[in-house]
Amino acid sequence: MSDVSILAKNVDLDADVIEKSLSFIDYSSLTIKASMQRDFEAGSHSEIEATIRFISSKGREFGVPTPITDIVYAALLPIEINSQKVKS
Repeated sequence: MSDVSILAKNVDLDADVIEKSLSFIDYSSLTIKASMQRDFEAGSHSEIEATIRFISSKGREFGVPTPITDIVYAALLPIEINSQKVKS
């Protein structure tokens, strides 16, 4: 996490952000759906561009590889496109 914090200049993160995030995930109900999943199911536009693609873009801008984010984007983009087709 310290490497990311160093690269993410001007971004203040609480020291326990990872622990809090993982704890939330561990204790959340299995029935909770991400807003992106709800968007896909409803045929609505998701936040894929504003979140996932943004991370990849900023990574390229600052010379930070984002291979996992790029894979996630590539995997979700067809779902986004298909959900829009189903709605039409």
